[in-house]
Amino acid sequence: MLQAKPSAISSRIIPPSVITAVGIALTVLSWRRWPDILIDYGHELYVPWRIAEGERLYTDLYWVYGPISPYFNALLFRWFGIGFTTLFVSNLVLTAIGTALVYFIFRRWTSPLYATVITIIFLCLFAFNHLQPIGNYNFITPYTHNLTHSLLLSYLALSALWRFFRTSTVFWAGMCGACLGLVFLNKIEIFATLFLAVCLGWMLILISRPMSWRVIGTGGLTAILFFVLPVAAVVTVMSRQVPWPTAWDNVMFQWSAIIDTPITQIHFFKVLMGTDDSSKSLGQILILTTGYALALGVLIWINSRIQKRLKCVVPVGMVIVGALAVTAWCFREHRIWIHLFRPVPLLLLLYILIESAIFLKHRRFDPLRFEKLTFAVFAGVLLWKMLFRVYIDSFGFAIAGPGCLFCLYLLLDSFPAWLHRRRTDIRLVQGVLWSGVVLVVAWHLWISLGHYFEKTAAVGRGTDRIMYAPSESNPLVESWATMIEYVEKHIPRDATVSTIPEGVLLNYLTRHRTPVPIYHFNPFALSLYGEDHIIDLLTTHPPDYVV
Repeated sequence: MLQAKPSAISSRIIPPSVITAVGIALTVLSWRRWPDILIDYGHELYVPWRIAEGERLYTDLYWVYGPISPYFNALLFRWFGIGFTTLFVSNLVLTAIGTALVYFIFRRWTSPLYATVITIIFLCLFAFNHLQPIGNYNFITPYTHNLTHSLLLSYLALSALWRFFRTSTVFWAGMCGACLGLVFLNKIEIFATLFLAVCLGWMLILISRPMSWRVIGTGGLTAILFFVLPVAAVVTVMSRQVPWPTAWDNVMFQWSAIIDTPITQIHFFKVLMGTDDSSKSLGQILILTTGYALALGVLIWINSRIQKRLKCVVPVGMVIVGALAVTAWCFREHRIWIHLFRPVPLLLLLYILIESAIFLKHRRFDPLRFEKLTFAVFAGVLLWKMLFRVYIDSFGFAIAGPGCLFCLYLLLDSFPAWLHRRRTDIRLVQGVLWSGVVLVVAWHLWISLGHYFEKTAAVGRGTDRIMYAPSESNPLVESWATMIEYVEKHIPRDATVSTIPEGVLLNYLTRHRTPVPIYHFNPFALSLYGEDHIIDLLTTHPPDYVV
């Protein structure tokens, strides 16, 4: 019997063990501290609870996204019981699956060590993100499950497409189409991005022809068929409660909401996208990009001056790393760290242009180039909502994740490999790059853990217990927790309650339904549904209590 080499065994056992240990540690340190008790997350519990109780999505419960995630969570409530624990355990499992996908995606392109490091960065910076006092921007309790579920399905779709490219097996084309169909039903922005990446992949397959025309045609038809199947199945299920045309309109509502509602004109979204001052945002991107280029240039120049003096490499490296550490310590309280990822779109664009030029020259792609180009396109287009202001402290935990991880892969692996092919000693460059990445990750993790550890009080009981941060500087949160306890004790269970403008978590924890289909009254909801319509709803079906 053949025996595996020790190195092969280590590469199979050590990376999963290390990643699992980091994941478990982050889970324990952040246990039940992931969501915010006032903003956003409440509807992620309230909506599936009401669906599990028999109410209809889009009719009895207004919903701006697709139906897959709320119905999936409602199904979990029916199977495993209604409770916050049910939802976050499900998300921990899905996060573990997503973590495995991230590892295996990057493992295809690099060594186990680099893939492990990138996966750990995914866990620390994105999966367990808590860089703002407000929670919800993590994979365990996201502000909308439609986003995280769609991102996971996108990873599966791309992996299936790559598998089809490598094996010419039609099954993988069908899986790619099915995942694309589910994302179509769930989150329009993710679907548009994934659709472009998948179409690019099929175009490259048609041009490079790594398989016969018969296999390409069969795979394409299979992908289309399996794309249609989940869409038809969901519309059929929803048509049991409402007529067919209404069921289709409900599925397509998120498309009309994005197209017809000028949400990009709301100042809040302008700030998030960096379009409130586009010229300033673009200037900051160019300044940071130039700074990175100069820093790398100086590092390469220093490396070229001392690479023949081997005894100087370690001392010079220690001086540079020490300077980085001192600088990081001096700026540890500064928010400048949040802006470090702004050049990501430019780097992705540069990579896409270079790889496209190589393909146009040779008209053939090896599987690795094919995979990396499609992933880079997916990651780059995904950033359109924050093109001028890439950040990971809020919505960027999901939509900036693929691009940031891919750029870290280029920085830690591809760039030193490029230098090495030019017969350059890369020990100094690698050491400084690794040290810089460690410092950046350490700062972000320090901020996140600080916010987690501030949450020492709890609302809810049993499986609904949620930790929050009592703070004199934010009396609203403390008074809200007190209000939840008051409502639970003094308001009859059959009474209806509306929380204005935000706070439907109160309804869920106290099990009081709202009398109207709308359950939050923020600027986005007012813009989407119209103030007159909302007033009519409240006038026609007034709540027994208003909080």
